[in-house]
Amino acid sequence: MKKIVYILAAISVCACMLLTACSSNSSGGGSGNNSGGGVNLGGSSNNGSSNNNNNDSDDDDDIDDDSGSEVEYFCGSMEDGVFSSSFLGIGADFSGEEWIWLTRDELSSYNGGAATDEELKRKAEAGNSVYEMLAGKETGSNVNVVVQKMGIGSVILEVTEEEYVDMSVDSLAETLEGVIDNAVAEKINVSFAGANHYGIDVVGQSYGMDVYERIICISKGNYMGLVTITSMSNEEREEFTEIFYKL
Repeated sequence: MKKIVYILAAISVCACMLLTACSSNSSGGGSGNNSGGGVNLGGSSNNGSSNNNNNDSDDDDDIDDDSGSEVEYFCGSMEDGVFSSSFLGIGADFSGEEWIWLTRDELSSYNGGAATDEELKRKAEAGNSVYEMLAGKETGSNVNVVVQKMGIGSVILEVTEEEYVDMSVDSLAETLEGVIDNAVAEKINVSFAGANHYGIDVVGQSYGMDVYERIICISKGNYMGLVTITSMSNEEREEFTEIFYKL
C-alpha cells in the first residue's frame, strides 16, 4: 500500500512540474522549477470509464477565462482542512477523516523553503511555481493546486487557458513516459467550481496500475492556476473534480 501511495503522489507532482515546464518552454516564459519530496497521500482501485466531460467547445463565452492583465498574487490557505483561494476564486473541504492534507509549513519542501505569504508572493513574482495545497487519501489518490506566473519580470504573456493547454497537451504525454506507461493526454473543457475551464486528462499505467489524471487550468490575469487530480479510477477523478466550489 505504501508503494501505491508514493507512486501516485510522485506522479501528481511530476505531471504538474512537467506541465509548467512544457508551457514555459513553448512560450519562452518563466521557470517551473520546484523542489519536491515524498508525501504519504492517497486513490482507490477499480478501472473507470473514459471521461465524459470532453466537451471541447469553440465557444469561449462558456469559459471563465480571466487571462492577460497584470495582477497582484496572494497565496491561498488551508485552515483545518478547508482550502480557500480568493485569488483563484475556488475552495474545497478536505476536513473529513478520510483526508490527509499538508499545512503551509509542510508544503514548504515543495516551495523551496518558502512558507509565509510574503515568501510565496516573492517566489511567484520571480516566475516560480507555487504549491498552494496538497491533499489526498491513504490509498494514494490526491489533488494539488499550483499557481504559475505567465511571463518573466515585467514581461507579461497574454495566455488563455486554451492556449496554455494547446502548448502543453502534446508534449505532456511524451514527457510523462517513464512515469506513466502508454500515457494518452487529451484536451478537455470541464465544469469546475461553478464555471467551465480548459484542461488535460491523462490516462495510462504505472507499475501495473491504471492511473487517471486531470489537470484543470484557471487563468487569473498574468497567472495560471493548475488543479491536478491523480487517482486509480475515473469515477474518483470525477468525484475529486466536484469537491471544489466557487468562492
